[in-house]
Amino acid sequence: MLGTALNRFLRATKRLSQLYDFSMHCYSHVVDDLEERLASGDLQLESHIKSQHGFVLHHRVANTLNYAQDYFPKELRSVMLVRLVSMFEVFLIAQLREAAERSGKVFRDDVGVEWARAKIAAFDSVDDIKAAFTSADCRALTSGGFDEVRKYYQKHLDMDICPPTTRVDDIREIHARRHLHVHNGGQADNRYVREFAKGIRAGTTVAVSDEYLRDAIALLRAVATHVGQTAATKYPEQKGVRLFGRLSPVPEGQILVLTVGRFATTADANAYLDLDRSLSGGDGPAMGDVFVGGQLNGTKGEWTILGDKELLKAYFVDLRDAQAKGVLRAASTTRLTPKKSG
Repeated sequence: MLGTALNRFLRATKRLSQLYDFSMHCYSHVVDDLEERLASGDLQLESHIKSQHGFVLHHRVANTLNYAQDYFPKELRSVMLVRLVSMFEVFLIAQLREAAERSGKVFRDDVGVEWARAKIAAFDSVDDIKAAFTSADCRALTSGGFDEVRKYYQKHLDMDICPPTTRVDDIREIHARRHLHVHNGGQADNRYVREFAKGIRAGTTVAVSDEYLRDAIALLRAVATHVGQTAATKYPEQKGVRLFGRLSPVPEGQILVLTVGRFATTADANAYLDLDRSLSGGDGPAMGDVFVGGQLNGTKGEWTILGDKELLKAYFVDLRDAQAKGVLRAASTTRLTPKKSG
């Protein structure tokens, strides 16, 4: 099963590829249409055509042909390379956070922390402190670049971002070329020439060809798959972290319901499943009156509810209220007691 971070990256890069193919198809269609009209005499190279979209209202046919065949595809590939690398960097950080949340580990455990007592007291659980550590690491790595992120994975997760069959310089070159297109107009600087292109001079335009873009997408998808699958194997989800509740046969006239939910915070999870809490804050039944059992793993949990129709009505009102307040980010329920026929 693919993790959330990897799944999102693979879907996003697939859409990016589709956007590129569709755009290139549109450019080709424009060129074919104009050349056909030129051949028939309907248009001349100096003729102007109207645009229904965009900022330019009139285009010369000669310019449009040149742009659609050369300039627009080059600019499109430049923009898409920038977007591709940005998505890959987001994936690496998201995968790190996901591995920490699934495994309950603090990866960078060799760093001291100085906090005021008030800040420590504000945390509701050890899980919240771990999440704060992970968030701090992720924020620092966001501006660190590929090499820094790779070092973090190697040192603290004991895994390499680069698959064994891939040259790490191929990944680094993609990041470096993206940097040129963002900060240097696509022209090679001295560092790029020294590290990746000794045969050219600084100032030379380093274009993004059709083949290069497609190869870069394929490479980063393969690298991301390697990272996601390795992280899932090394840091699997810890199940059954906290068990609670009572178990008993379902009495006559009672209904058993399974709820699967994801809370905003671990504090919200503990507060919501407090057996002494009155449902929806009223004077009616408490959570303990309907609660059978379940488990929590950080902000994710599943629990079973048992009661007659009136008790379940109060529970479902409470459940909707928790979602409306943002305590529960998501929840689904399944009736486990079969309905009587007739």
